[in-house]
Amino acid sequence: TYLVGFHLIGIIGIHASVFAAACINIVIGIVIVLFSMRTKEEDVPVIETQLSEKIPLSSREKAVIIFAVAAFMISGFVALSHEVVWTRIFSLIIGSSTYAFTMILIGFLIGIAFGSYLLSNTKLIPHEKINLVTFSLIQIGIGLSAFMLIPLFSKLPYIMVKAFQINPESYSFITFYQFVLSLLIMIIPTTLMGATLPVIGKIVSREVSSVGKSIGNIYFFNTFGAIFGAFFAGFIFIPYLGTLSTLKLGIYINIFLGLAGILFATYRQKQKGIVLTSLLIAVLGVSAVWFSTWNSNLMDLGVSIYGGYFAKSLDKRGFKQGDKLLYLHEGVNATISVRQGENKLSLKTNGKADAST
Repeated sequence: TYLVGFHLIGIIGIHASVFAAACINIVIGIVIVLFSMRTKEEDVPVIETQLSEKIPLSSREKAVIIFAVAAFMISGFVALSHEVVWTRIFSLIIGSSTYAFTMILIGFLIGIAFGSYLLSNTKLIPHEKINLVTFSLIQIGIGLSAFMLIPLFSKLPYIMVKAFQINPESYSFITFYQFVLSLLIMIIPTTLMGATLPVIGKIVSREVSSVGKSIGNIYFFNTFGAIFGAFFAGFIFIPYLGTLSTLKLGIYINIFLGLAGILFATYRQKQKGIVLTSLLIAVLGVSAVWFSTWNSNLMDLGVSIYGGYFAKSLDKRGFKQGDKLLYLHEGVNATISVRQGENKLSLKTNGKADAST
């Protein structure tokens, strides 16, 4: 992602970059095929024998697996919905260039990889205690961490302008500042998102005959949900509900999905404390999300483009009073706004003034 976004496209172009990526995929495939052909044949039956030992499942265990896979599909839907929303918000703060999208994608992938590694290779959560309740608590954590970002988004224009106050002449510094900013904002929810795969893998694979088949199945359903999450967020939710409402909708789904998992896992057990605590957290979380908001008047200022100007006009009270926001619409491709100054009207696309009178 880094090499293509920051180097290859600029050096060899888009078509050559795509061709290079395809060649790398082909080489990897050839290497794997050659390696598998050199594998000793006597080793294969042993693995197959170990994986072929079937463990009979009770109706309860089957129900848990079905719920876990369905929940993981919904989790994929919400995860990509969040990514689309964050990308839309960051496009107003750090720009909508290839570099900006690359930084956002790298930050998202770092969080996903870190969360998966953290749960798979550390003793943060004992292996024997990983279950459906663990997955449900992670979902609630994703929702709450995403909720905590809402008031922070209104502060991003001020935080971004600091880069232009520190070193306005260095493009490399500003780009690195943007990357660190986006990474720090996304790291908690994306780390939790990454932790869901090993949890679901543990729930499903310990109760089925084939680990590879079970991981393939849950990855299929998660990807299926992710495709629809990206589609609905980008083409339906944001244009018709707005970015903030789309973010809230995703948070609601995270919280209710976590609550449903806890209730499903404990409804036959006498764990009233966990159930009541979960209900209380869900009610408080939903109430807080419902009343949360941000300052939309700051979101289209275009600080990544006009950062030098705003760096000079920023004081202790914030940005000096400038143009008045007359119109703001979040479409499929961009956020369009109209601002009125003392002697002019300006039409902006993602914060960039494209026309004025």
